[in-house]
Amino acid sequence: MPTLLSDQIIIALGAIIILAAISSGFWSYITYKNSPDTTLVNSGVSDITLRPADLILFTILILFYGTKALSAGISPETNEVTFSSLLFNCGIQIIILCIVTFRLVSLKKTKDLNLKNIKFSTIIGYPLLAYISIVCISIILEQFNYSKLISELTGAPLEQIAVSTLRGTDSLSTIVTLAISAGLIAPVTEEFLFRGYIYPILKKSLGMKLAMVLSALLFGIVHASLVPLLPLTILGLLFAILYEKCNTIWAPIMAHAIFNNITLLAILYARNI
Repeated sequence: MPTLLSDQIIIALGAIIILAAISSGFWSYITYKNSPDTTLVNSGVSDITLRPADLILFTILILFYGTKALSAGISPETNEVTFSSLLFNCGIQIIILCIVTFRLVSLKKTKDLNLKNIKFSTIIGYPLLAYISIVCISIILEQFNYSKLISELTGAPLEQIAVSTLRGTDSLSTIVTLAISAGLIAPVTEEFLFRGYIYPILKKSLGMKLAMVLSALLFGIVHASLVPLLPLTILGLLFAILYEKCNTIWAPIMAHAIFNNITLLAILYARNI
């Protein structure tokens, strides 16, 4: 099957999540207007009530604009992400982080990030446990030839383009930029966005469990690669659980950073064998 099928599936899934997110935003707004004092009883991370336009803006921004930032710089001759595209993507991530931070500050929700909660269990213990869990899940999936099966059914490439680029490029600047983007910028930006901002919005009107699943699925979709969609969705779910369990954004940030950096190191090590 042509690769186009995998693109259509990603777009369809993204559209479903957009509709769910927009519905959640409207429902949150209507609920707040009718009963401003209503709050959702939960374990740790509090809910956020926003106007629907906020959620629409961020969902569309990440699903389409962020994805195009990467795909626009792919060299057709090498099927690699170009250096200029990587720089642009880093810039987009930083802009998104600034906007999300501004919105959380304006909503007086920065305290929910609980940045002062720095303990061994929240920055090392639980994040390492999450990493071990996703590694075990990935091993189980590959025992059933998950990646090969999805690739054959949809025509999607086995790896994300960024991973393929890292495996094959000889450009030091590209390697360094990829490492900074994936190992440092992405964990902070994506956790502020998905766990610190989008997840509490969905949680407000849909409840904790469904919000975890939808925000995790959105996290998997925006990486724009069908084969790793399921593992990335499970990873996003683990990050949301960490956020609730540890009641600090540091837990998913550190887990995200551990996962990305170990993956980077493994790829770079394999290049030199």
